[in-house]
Amino acid sequence: AVIGGGVAGLSFVRQILTGVVQNSGVFGAEGLQIEVFDKSRGLGGRCATRRQKVEGVEVSFDHGAQYFTAESPQFQQFLEGIREAKGDGERAQVEEWKGVFHVFDVESKASSLSPSSPVGGSNPRKRWVGVPGQSQLAKSLWGECLKLSEKSNVSLKLHTNFQIHTLDALSSSSSSSSSSSSSPSWRLLSADQSPLHEGSFNQIVLAIPPSQAVDILQTPLRRAESLKAETASEIEQVLSRIKNEAAMLPSWALMIAVDRVLSELPFDGAFVHNSNSISWIARNSQKPERTGEGEKGVEAWVIHSTSSWAKDNLELTPEEAARRLVQDFDEQITSAFGLRKEAGYTVKSAVAHRWRFSISDKVLPESFVSLPLSKIALCGDWCGGPRIEGAFLSGFHLASALLQPNPSASI
Repeated sequence: AVIGGGVAGLSFVRQILTGVVQNSGVFGAEGLQIEVFDKSRGLGGRCATRRQKVEGVEVSFDHGAQYFTAESPQFQQFLEGIREAKGDGERAQVEEWKGVFHVFDVESKASSLSPSSPVGGSNPRKRWVGVPGQSQLAKSLWGECLKLSEKSNVSLKLHTNFQIHTLDALSSSSSSSSSSSSSPSWRLLSADQSPLHEGSFNQIVLAIPPSQAVDILQTPLRRAESLKAETASEIEQVLSRIKNEAAMLPSWALMIAVDRVLSELPFDGAFVHNSNSISWIARNSQKPERTGEGEKGVEAWVIHSTSSWAKDNLELTPEEAARRLVQDFDEQITSAFGLRKEAGYTVKSAVAHRWRFSISDKVLPESFVSLPLSKIALCGDWCGGPRIEGAFLSGFHLASALLQPNPSASI
């Protein structure tokens, strides 16, 4: 079972299936079953896109990860395979975002070109986005998983809207598993401790934020009678380490549609400095394949809060968070360029989304965590490196380690 249908979990599945296609004997692949569970309606986690109609015009907002970079050969190879249209009726699934990026200082009201700006920067850096929305990256990963599943004859299932609260350990003697191992098998439980899924799983991959992984793993320790002492000790040690060495910070994302093109703003994306509430702003309409927006008089912008503001205002209603961030966007950003709300532009729609786990704050040095006695492994962008590429590499390296003849990881 893979718990978490974001980039890390899907990258893990893709790489495992690639290994099975290349070597059908790996894992004793005959009869291998992989099931992916995610609590949301769709895949992707923070690789998210929201669409809504504003005065008859459909606008889209990438309200999670704004873009991704590709420094590693593994991630570059994956992107290479999906950034070119492959035939009639197909289109590229990622494109470079060739926008103008600034650094804007709220205190001095100075806006300067970022050195890493793809357009005009002294040290330009390529930034990629999914098309027609950021969620396409996860859809592309899942599409490859499905194709590999057919080639390998591995059973692959997806469960969305599936909230898993904890795991229940079954001893090998009570499990229906055919495994001769003394490791436990695992059932997935709901909030009321009832089974969410028929049967049990021999192996678990947690591709979720660290605090959610801690919540899921704490309950088995309270039922020590179902675990061997060494297995319970293994879980306890990993829990202690995650609590002390891994953390993610929250953020609020504001999605606004305005009634005119804010051409007076000299950037498409801006890193905001010296603001207590705003860290990033982006003209979402300028990203590739976001058609039907700015040209029709409605422009979409995404504003991300600072982590400190999100911490202080985490339990606001989305409506109140939107109201406050719209006000700060007007007072701190647009007013510096001679624009004021209502007089210069009108906000037609304002929606806020709370990300409790937005960006990695403390990251483990290794790419994944393996619990061989428990048959559990953990991956995500809090292992090895942050952001989208870090999540991809974490799942990739976990799967690659398991595929080795003498694996450096074991679950």
